[in-house]
Amino acid sequence: LFISAVSMALGTLIGLQLGVMMLEFVGFDVTGEGLVPPFVTVTDWGTIGGAYGVLGLVFLSAIAVIVALYMRMAIGQVLRIGAD
Repeated sequence: LFISAVSMALGTLIGLQLGVMMLEFVGFDVTGEGLVPPFVTVTDWGTIGGAYGVLGLVFLSAIAVIVALYMRMAIGQVLRIGAD
């Protein structure tokens, strides 16, 4: 859970910075003049929050399925998983 949260946060930060850097290159016309109005980076935090919510639900659902499957197995079977 910690690794997923950190990777999502770092991905968001890096993506925001990359977006700003890339828009600097497309903000000029063929003569090198700056465009009017200039490009403005807009972040829809509602959409990002929704995507993170869906990722969180998928993550928790996967964990719940794994726990449910392991709870039905005998301890000996669980310990032998991966030993083949």
